Amino acid sequence: IEACSSWHGDLSKLIQLVADSDDGPQRVGVILAMGSVPVSDVLTPEKQAWKPVLANWYATAPDTPTHSAAGWALRKWKLSPPKITTSKSPDDGMNWHVNNHGMTMLKIPGGNFVRETTVPDPEDPKKRIAKDQTATLTRSFLLADREVTRAQFQQFMDDPDWPDSEKPTDWKGARTEYSPTEQHPVQQVNWYDAVLFCNWLSRKERLTPCYERTGEKDKDRQGKPTNYDAWRLIPEANGYRLPTEAEWEYACRAGTATMFNHGDDE
Repeated sequence: IEACSSWHGDLSKLIQLVADSDDGPQRVGVILAMGSVPVSDVLTPEKQAWKPVLANWYATAPDTPTHSAAGWALRKWKLSPPKITTSKSPDDGMNWHVNNHGMTMLKIPGGNFVRETTVPDPEDPKKRIAKDQTATLTRSFLLADREVTRAQFQQFMDDPDWPDSEKPTDWKGARTEYSPTEQHPVQQVNWYDAVLFCNWLSRKERLTPCYERTGEKDKDRQGKPTNYDAWRLIPEANGYRLPTEAEWEYACRAGTATMFNHGDDE
């Protein structure tokens, strides 16, 4: 993957290695290698050869890595991904689906991983020491394949049918120096803004919102009330919510056990 962007032959020939392969990881490795080649270095015949293959994988591959990698490569080469029928949940045999707002949701299977946490030092309770802990996720969950975009968040803010009391009151808009296009991640959003967005998205997708107000104000680290409403999570709800810290790390690790994505060497 690392070498292909600067050292490769005819990219069309790579298709022969994986076109009929059922080996998902092999497919993904080739897609990432090929997609890392700058679009300015890609010949038109190479694009024409790869486009239908990538489009087919993007639309029909049941595994999340192949679907996501194919979509990434299409965008990198400035090729439009095919339209996908929207749904509330993955169809039988599929591990992903696209909701009505164009968000791709990936099914992450349950499992466990080792994470580092801090605990009180038995020799000095005022200090904390690092300790490995096994975190277990007892069930699968759905996670968006990308961050919420400027366009998606703006759609929420501009929705005339959604009351202003259920929208952020102090959001100052996107920071274009960090997110220059509407497809870049939204900026300047705090936790409370994200909760309001999740509830809006749940209603729009005709699902049960995951958050409700407690009727009290939230408190800061010193225990003083803030201007923000306190919220509680509704366990039985089937709508959208933020991932837990354990879910986020588990999904990002994708089976790795090293300190960094490239290993343990700083």
